[in-house]
Amino acid sequence: MRRRRERIVDAARSLIFEDGLAAVSMRRVAERADVSVMTLYNLFGSKDDILEAVISHAIDAIDERLAAEAPVDVDPVARCVAVITVSIELLTGEPEIFRPMFLVGYEQVATAGERSRRAGQRAARMQQAGLEVAVEQGLIRNGIDVVALADQIYHGYELAALQWARGELSVEGFEARALYGLWLALAAAADDELRSTVDARLAEAAVTLRSVVIDS
Repeated sequence: MRRRRERIVDAARSLIFEDGLAAVSMRRVAERADVSVMTLYNLFGSKDDILEAVISHAIDAIDERLAAEAPVDVDPVARCVAVITVSIELLTGEPEIFRPMFLVGYEQVATAGERSRRAGQRAARMQQAGLEVAVEQGLIRNGIDVVALADQIYHGYELAALQWARGELSVEGFEARALYGLWLALAAAADDELRSTVDARLAEAAVTLRSVVIDS
């Protein structure tokens, strides 16, 4: 069953890549995956569920990279940075797939789409994992609501992603804006040990953001 699910998700990804999001129908996915339409309904339920699985697989790939390249217990702040840089690298590497997915996802959130909220919540929890360890290590002040802080960081990332999806930001602009939002949020939460590092990175991020946005 797992292999069939993966084959179906791969079929949906390939259709989006080749012909755009509008090309994804239950019939075409079934044909591409060499399964019956009824199998799609049995395994997923709807086209929207298949598209949610495409996003979920992308998040799984990001999680795997983070675990290998930025272990949260080694450097939690580096992990927070890597959540942004690794995800942007993977998502912008396949713009034909993820540009339309971001645009549709944003529209669904605006109309109270539960699926898109779930994807955003899972993405925000990636930041939360690093923030929680940072609190334990005394890098972020006790009493900070790390759930709210992670959500704030993600919302800044989401806005940058939407601007990239609309063609308003380059990949460099996407990363610069998302990282600036991260350092700005951490500036409000950093304890003394982390303060100078955050202040320096925030100043650097501001310079980078100005240059890449002007160039865009």
